[in-house]
Amino acid sequence: MSANAAWFAGMADKPAIVLRGLGAQFAQGGTQALESESLFDVPEIARRRG
Repeated sequence: MSANAAWFAGMADKPAIVLRGLGAQFAQGGTQALESESLFDVPEIARRRG
């Protein structure tokens, strides 16, 4: 269980999933990954588009 589990548990499912996806991208590629035009094509994030 992550150190932020309680924080994520306190929010709605979709935002938590998107934030976890952003965190995973950051962990893999640093800030450059967050600046990528394809960031929102990550499956976890793309599935949550409204």
